[in-house]
Amino acid sequence: MKQIFKIVAGLTFALIGFQAHALTLTGLGFADCITDPTCYWGPSGPPADNPTTTDLEATILAQGGPAVSLFELYKENVGDGFDTGSFASSYETDFFNTPSDPQAALIRYIGGDSIVCPDCFILIKDGASIPNWYLFDISSWNGTDSIAMTGFWTGPGAISHVAIFGAEGSIPEPGILVLVAAGLLGFGLKRYRKTC
Repeated sequence: MKQIFKIVAGLTFALIGFQAHALTLTGLGFADCITDPTCYWGPSGPPADNPTTTDLEATILAQGGPAVSLFELYKENVGDGFDTGSFASSYETDFFNTPSDPQAALIRYIGGDSIVCPDCFILIKDGASIPNWYLFDISSWNGTDSIAMTGFWTGPGAISHVAIFGAEGSIPEPGILVLVAAGLLGFGLKRYRKTC
């Protein structure tokens, strides 16, 4: 029985170590974003209003991306400390550089349901710089790795908020560690009972 628990504990810690990675997004120049197939950009002048999901869907399609129907999953504004969206209790965002002029941010998974990404995008918004916002395709994100954003609007401008959008099918699922550990524990107990 001790051997089974050692195996389960070892696999659990291995999975924790495997998930301790981060998806890193680096601020691009406008010309760099144009050539990056995972990057979309907002308007290059006024208005600097927050884009709606319709704006994002139209931008993705107009810039050669897939036709998607998006909805907001998670959002954090600089300075308000209040997460919103259906996954607000599962993630937390820290902004860096200065409290009112951040050029970097880190979204961390803190527990609970995680986002599943068949089609996920992250919006990094500025107030009035060129472009007003960047949108990155993060469909390869596993929902629990941290998302590190660095070097955005290093001159004039700053990050005003970050938001994760998903397409239909971006649904919550139980943490993978719980499922794997429960399955291995059940398998181990079944084998233990057979040998007794």
